[in-house]
Amino acid sequence: MGIDRALIVSAGIAVALAVGAVSWNLYSHRPPRTYRPGDRVAELPEVDFRSTARTVVIFVNIRCEACRRSLPLFRAMRDRAKSTHLVIAGMDGLEFLNAYAADNGLSGCQIVSLGRRMIPVALVPTVIVVDASSVVRRVQVGEVKTDAEKGSLLAEVG
Repeated sequence: MGIDRALIVSAGIAVALAVGAVSWNLYSHRPPRTYRPGDRVAELPEVDFRSTARTVVIFVNIRCEACRRSLPLFRAMRDRAKSTHLVIAGMDGLEFLNAYAADNGLSGCQIVSLGRRMIPVALVPTVIVVDASSVVRRVQVGEVKTDAEKGSLLAEVG
């Protein structure tokens, strides 16, 4: 009887600790930070922001449904990017991102695999517009749904 009671008490303590840990993680931390206008982009050393007056970085995940639905907008951005450097960045491996770009009509964009780098992007797709001094000028988090937002973002590209 003593061992059964000890097991029950131990299980109860384990459950209480697990609930406490989950609650701590859910409620005590601020939401993940994402880029904001005025931030300096230092996490992408392979991107030469000085090469053009404006660089647009599109953060994607190759399995993301919202990213897939955003492909027509991304292609339109690529088509309009005459004097704007366009970058596709994601956590997936470079070979997967290259295939994603080629398969979805985004050839000609610089592809950056972020690997396990910590970057201030909380949700994909996220689009940032960065000036030649590596300063973020505009941030679009999540899928662009209205024509006005799409038009405004396309105007940023060129």
